[in-house]
Amino acid sequence: YDFEMYVSLAEKWSEVSTRDLGVYFSDTAIIRLPYTVTLPFSPQISNSGGYLSDTGNWIPVRGSYVARGGEQYIVIGNFVDDYSIDTARVKDLPSPGSRSYIYIDDVSLSASLDIQEHFSEGVSVFPHPAQDEVYIKMRTASRPLEIKIYDISSRMLLSKTFTKEITLDVATWAKGCYYFQIMNGNTISQRGKILKQ
Repeated sequence: YDFEMYVSLAEKWSEVSTRDLGVYFSDTAIIRLPYTVTLPFSPQISNSGGYLSDTGNWIPVRGSYVARGGEQYIVIGNFVDDYSIDTARVKDLPSPGSRSYIYIDDVSLSASLDIQEHFSEGVSVFPHPAQDEVYIKMRTASRPLEIKIYDISSRMLLSKTFTKEITLDVATWAKGCYYFQIMNGNTISQRGKILKQ
């Protein structure tokens, strides 16, 4: 998946800027953590740019993420303890401290359009990405197989039986990423992605 958000330093409230901003994807809700506690997770995406000190423009923070499955929540924040955080002073405020407040906007997570699919040796899928048709060929197949196609929200779009190879008409499919499973009886023998342009 491709993650993107835009950030800007809150000029009125910030004394320091930081480069330590991360994103954590979780399958459970992260609730009731005191604001004084360092987030006890390792972010899957971290800001790879410099200090987030621009107060007049939106700075993009981007990264790629490979899902484990089941993720439903995104935590955005500082995952570094107070003694290790990298900061740069931007101004002095009347009250003592080293605060950094960041505005966050336009957060998005989308299927990657730069899919480098690694299929096992038992299946070939081409062209990848596809426009009109996709050809799926099993190198060995001793009995009929079933292919199931799912959209990005896990809704099954298609289920067909085939023996060794199948041609799928994808011309009317919306652009995006689709997932397939090839079933050998009740067992999933292959999984993969189809990218429709």
